[in-house]
Amino acid sequence: MENSILLKDSKKKIEKVKSEIENIYYRDQTPWVIAYSGGKDSTMTVQIVLETIAKQKKQPNKEIHILYADTKVEPPPLINNARTFLKKIQQWAKKEGLPIKTEIIYPQIKDTFFVLMLGKGYPPPTRYFRWCTDRLKVRPIKNYIKKLIKVHGRCIVLLGMRSKESATRDRGLKKRGYSKWMPFEGLKGAIIYTPILELSIEDVWN
Repeated sequence: MENSILLKDSKKKIEKVKSEIENIYYRDQTPWVIAYSGGKDSTMTVQIVLETIAKQKKQPNKEIHILYADTKVEPPPLINNARTFLKKIQQWAKKEGLPIKTEIIYPQIKDTFFVLMLGKGYPPPTRYFRWCTDRLKVRPIKNYIKKLIKVHGRCIVLLGMRSKESATRDRGLKKRGYSKWMPFEGLKGAIIYTPILELSIEDVWN
């Protein structure tokens, strides 16, 4: 009985998120970028957006770009899974006539892990000195977004971020004032939208 109640509650919350996504998507022509990492939260973000857009009878009116940043140091099974996932999405989108583009992006050679570690003598990244995240993932995504902004003037970036991911993460997000809508730091014309911010881990797995 308890599991049934949990599933019913999750379904209500997810339908609410889908309704919000639908309203925002059809509001204007601003392209969307979804940052996909292969984890459960970013996978759910991709899934919930595509399900919402696909079920509508209205013609989708703007592009959705799904980006995966290949850091060149991920385990091969993870890379292969991401490639397969994106390939299936692209094939499905083409069949359905949906304006969805998938892209695997890479860091510039000067920012790659081994160039910085072996070539420049950077220490191994730690939780206190995470130089790798910005150079291997954030910068490639920023460069892609900049090109979209040049064409469209602005861009909305969807992140699979959840405030209830952990107690530590929740405290950190509140301290930095995170919300569903945030400016993309250092990138004029881009704004961050976190559609699943208020969902719990149970909602994600359900």
